[in-house]
Amino acid sequence: LFPIGTGSWSISRPSSVSAGRRHRDGFLGAS
Repeated sequence: LFPIGTGSWSISRPSSVSAGRRHRDGFLGAS
């Protein structure tokens, strides 16, 4: 489920690629 949300978030804000990567790392770390 998380990859779908991540993809949607990335597509929604392609300009914030770095932020998206950080968000993914944080999510994985939290899990």
